[in-house]
Amino acid sequence: MSIKIKLSQFIQNHWDGYRPLLLALSGGPDSLILLQLLMKLKESLGFDLAIAHVDHRWRPTSEVEAHNLEKHACKLGIPFHLKTLTPDNLTGNLEAACRVERLDFFNELCRKYNYQAVFLGHHADDQAETVLKRIFEGVSLPYLTALRPVTLMEKLTLWRPLLNSHKKELLSELNTSDLEIEPVDDETNKDPRFLRARFRTKLLPMLTKEFGKEISTHLKNLSYEAQELNAYLDEKTSHFYSKLIEGSFGSKLDFKENISIVSLEQKHLIRRFCRDAGLAISREGLETVAYFLTNGTANKMISCGASKRKLYIDRYCLFALNPIELNENESLELLAAAIGASIMENTFGEWILTAEIASTTDEKNDGWRDAWKGKVKVFLPTVTLPYTLAYPKVGDCYPNSSPIGHWWNKNKVPVFMRNFMPVIYYEGKIVHEFLSGRTNSICVNQTSTIAITLKRKK
Repeated sequence: MSIKIKLSQFIQNHWDGYRPLLLALSGGPDSLILLQLLMKLKESLGFDLAIAHVDHRWRPTSEVEAHNLEKHACKLGIPFHLKTLTPDNLTGNLEAACRVERLDFFNELCRKYNYQAVFLGHHADDQAETVLKRIFEGVSLPYLTALRPVTLMEKLTLWRPLLNSHKKELLSELNTSDLEIEPVDDETNKDPRFLRARFRTKLLPMLTKEFGKEISTHLKNLSYEAQELNAYLDEKTSHFYSKLIEGSFGSKLDFKENISIVSLEQKHLIRRFCRDAGLAISREGLETVAYFLTNGTANKMISCGASKRKLYIDRYCLFALNPIELNENESLELLAAAIGASIMENTFGEWILTAEIASTTDEKNDGWRDAWKGKVKVFLPTVTLPYTLAYPKVGDCYPNSSPIGHWWNKNKVPVFMRNFMPVIYYEGKIVHEFLSGRTNSICVNQTSTIAITLKRKK
C-alpha cells in the first residue's frame, strides 16, 4: 500500500470532517514530503490546511529559510504562521526548551484558529531512535511506546501519520527532487552537541554495523508491542481509574479497594495518574508511592521535578494538589439573625459563601472528601452574635480543650488539607470545621437553623 493511500486512510479515520488542520513544517525533507502529500489529498478529502513554522535561529540562514517557506505557502494558497525564538533567552536543555516553545505555539494556534490537530513528519526511523533512547533511560516496558500516531496533550492533538514508513520509503515514493522548494539542510541534525544527533549519526549506525542486522525495524516493532501492553493495562485498570475525582484542589484517586491488584497494574495506575496530572515521577518515586499506598501510610509527599503541583499519599489515597494561595489573616463575619427570606452571599478568598434559612436539617454535614470536590455545607443554629469565618490558628481547640490537630488526627483528615480550609468561630471558639464533618454544639435557645455553603471559585 502506498504512503499516499495510508495517509488518506489516516485522515479519513481521524478528521472530524469540518475543522481545519495544521502542519508543523520545519522545512526539512520529511515535513516537505508530508506537505506535498497533503496538498495532493486536500481537494479530494475536502480539508483546509495551514502551516506553522518555528525559526529557532540556530543557523545564520534560518531567517531566509523561514521567508522562503512563507513564500511557498503563499504560492500554495494556504495560511502560514511563524514564531521566531531567541536561543539566548532559553535556559536549561536547549532541545527540550525549544520543544516546549514549539508545542506552546501549536497550542496557541489551535485555540485561536480551531485547528483540530497538528501534523508532524516523524517516521519509523525517528521512532527507532526514540525507543532506543528510552531503553537507555530505563523507561518501563509499557512506556516504550515512544511516538504515537495520535497524541493528546491536554487540549493539543498531534498526528504522526508516517510512523509506519521509513525515510527511504518516503524518498522512494516522492523524491526530494520532486519538491517545489529546496529542503532545508538542518546542520543541528548532525551536531554532536545534541543527543538525538548522536543517536542518529553515531550510535544507531554503530549498533547496526556491530550487530550485523538492521535494528530500526525491530525497535519500531518493540514500540508497537509496548503500545499494545499499555492499551491492555489501560483497559484492565479502567474500572479503578474511572473513580478518579477531579476537584477544585486537584485530582484524587482512592486505592483502598485496589490493594489486591497486581503490582504491574498498581504502578500503571500511579503512572497514569501522574501523567494526567502533569507530574514527572521517577522510578524510585514510583516504587515509594506504591509502597506507601500498599501499606496505607499517612501524610507523605513525593517530589515530582519542577511541577507546581504536589503529589501526596494519605491512607490509600493519591492526591495531585494544585498550587494554593491564601491570606491566613482573612476573616468574614456572618450575622445569622439578619438572614431573611433571601439568600446571603459573600466572598472569602477563593470561596463563595452562601447562607440561608434551612428548610431541613436532615442532611449530614459535609467532610474533607466533599471539600476536595470544592463544595461543603453545614447547618448551624440562628444566633444573635455573628459567626466568623477564618483560618484556624495554632493553639485553637476543638471540640473541647484539645488542640484541633488532635481532632483531625482522630478523624483521619489528610494533613495537607488542614492548611487551606477555613473554620467557623462563635464568640472566639471554633464551632465547626469542614474537614471531619462534625459540628460542636452551641448552647443557645434555637428558633431556626441556617445552612452555610462554601463553594470554591472555578
